[in-house]
Amino acid sequence: MILGNSGVGKSTLANVLAPASDWSEATSDDGRKYYFNKLTRVTTWEKPNELKTPEELAISSSPWKEYTNAETGKKYYYNHITQKSAWEMPSEYKDALDKAKGIASKTQPSSTTTTPAQHATNTNTNTSSSSDTKAKTDTKADEKSSTNTRSSSPTPAVSKREQSYGNKDDAWGAFKQLLADMNVGSTVPWDSALKHIICDDRYKALSKIADKKAAFLEYQVERRKTEQEDRRRKEKQVRTDFLNMLREAASDATITARHPWRRVSRAFMHDPRHDAVEDERDREDLYDEFVLEMERQDLDARQREKQESAKKFKQRLEEDKDVTSRTQWRRYVQHMENDPQFRAMDKLEALRVFEGHIRELEAREAETDRVNKERQRRDSRKARDAFRQLLNEHYAAGDIVPKTRWREFVKGVVEDERYVNLISQPGADPPSSSSSSSSRSMPHELFGDFIDELEENIHRHKKILKEIFQESRFVPTKHTTYREFEDVLQGNPRVLAIPRTNLTYLHAQLVDKAGRREQSHERKRRKLLERQREELRAIQDSIREQSDMTWESVCTTLPSKEAYEKYATDPELKAAFDEIAAGLRSGQDVFAKDDKNPSSDNNDRSRGRESKKDKDQGKDRGRTSKRDRDDRGRDTKTDDTADGKKRKQEEGELLE
Repeated sequence: MILGNSGVGKSTLANVLAPASDWSEATSDDGRKYYFNKLTRVTTWEKPNELKTPEELAISSSPWKEYTNAETGKKYYYNHITQKSAWEMPSEYKDALDKAKGIASKTQPSSTTTTPAQHATNTNTNTSSSSDTKAKTDTKADEKSSTNTRSSSPTPAVSKREQSYGNKDDAWGAFKQLLADMNVGSTVPWDSALKHIICDDRYKALSKIADKKAAFLEYQVERRKTEQEDRRRKEKQVRTDFLNMLREAASDATITARHPWRRVSRAFMHDPRHDAVEDERDREDLYDEFVLEMERQDLDARQREKQESAKKFKQRLEEDKDVTSRTQWRRYVQHMENDPQFRAMDKLEALRVFEGHIRELEAREAETDRVNKERQRRDSRKARDAFRQLLNEHYAAGDIVPKTRWREFVKGVVEDERYVNLISQPGADPPSSSSSSSSRSMPHELFGDFIDELEENIHRHKKILKEIFQESRFVPTKHTTYREFEDVLQGNPRVLAIPRTNLTYLHAQLVDKAGRREQSHERKRRKLLERQREELRAIQDSIREQSDMTWESVCTTLPSKEAYEKYATDPELKAAFDEIAAGLRSGQDVFAKDDKNPSSDNNDRSRGRESKKDKDQGKDRGRTSKRDRDDRGRDTKTDDTADGKKRKQEEGELLE
């Protein structure tokens, strides 16, 4: 804080004027000494002049200073001006040291001795008090009293005047109250203020001139803050009164936001609230601010009116049941063109509200559709699960096998509630006789999936049985009973995973396959015997003439000897040859009955056709149920594709 025009700060001035007793010596944590001023709250490492002895003051006048090396402990000297150092004591420092010793020997303790700082204080005080003789005298007396106190004790002594206030804080407050009562301004210098307060008894509440000046500086700082607050408060009140004046005029339509400032200024030139704002530019700025406020209020009012109108229009749209998500704005405007409330609305705002309402309707419909679809999905899933349970029940009862066709199965469940519920679901079209194989109902598809899964299980279980039969060297025949079938499988842990229904089905297939295999073998043997008879007929003369001819020798002479080489030791063919040879040699015509039956060739061809027919029937029985399901409404015929032939061949053969 600057005191008047003197250019000396609070801390600087107090430091200069502070007596020796205001400084105290202390030691830091690392052992270094430092000094603290209780009045100015200043801390320094350097020893203040007020605490220095006359010898120290004399030595401090020399630019050389003495230091000690921290490592060796040896003293050295350093010049702060020339920045030179020396191990030997310089002559200048030695002269100053001798001078200090001489001063110490001549100086005697005296209560009236003053330090250079005190001398500076006296000089400044005498200079500043130039116009009032009484002020000079009293100031000198205060300085002398302060000097005597500092010389007599290292700690400040409390005067009787300070003791009358209880403590120093009370005395400090009394001095500041004196300045306030005298209405000393924040910019008044100390010399001018001293003329007004020196005659008051409270002036002597503080015995030291330094304390008085420090309290004076503190008072001015507080007074300046108070004056600034008062000035801001006054300016705010003037501003508020000016704006209220404009608002009052605007309320009775004296002025509007479109009036220029010059016209408004002439209308209020005799109003004290107008003149309270001294600067004309400030008045115009306040008016511009008021105009902006009025425009903002008008805009807010229009906005509120628009929002209220939009709210009512939105409520009307909610109540109008004819407005749907497909209602067009153009048609709605035509419908509402004679409505006064709608015509009074802003069309862009009405369009915005209408579009927002349509979007809400669309969102509601979308949510309703989503809920309905979710419900339908759950119902459809339940219906599918129930139909699958129906399939499992028929499978457990043996009504469904891999060769079961859809048209055969659906006849037995057409009235079942689970089937009816499934075909009533959206997307589950009931089957019809006119529908093609490409358009399949949901029950049909579920049936197909069930059959596919069943075929996969049958194929896997068939492999397991094949391995078990190979290990036990068991070959099923057409006479194998289910009990024998179970006895072979009993005790094998791999059979536990095969359902009894699949075991029953596989047993039936094995028995059927064994019967067909035996029939095929019999047909082959019969055909082989007939062929042997025909070829022996061609060489009957040789057989009749050569009594030593055997079947083994004949096999090598027949036209199809390559085909008979493996049957040379066949007992059945050998017995047939021996019977024919014995008949020929005894003179019998063993081939006469063949001549009497001219249709034997036809019979052979017929038997060949029957054999082919049996094969085709076996293949037909091996067709997959998947193809049967795809052939809905079509007659059964052979699959001409390579994949179909391979699939039928694989399913027609069982455990070969």
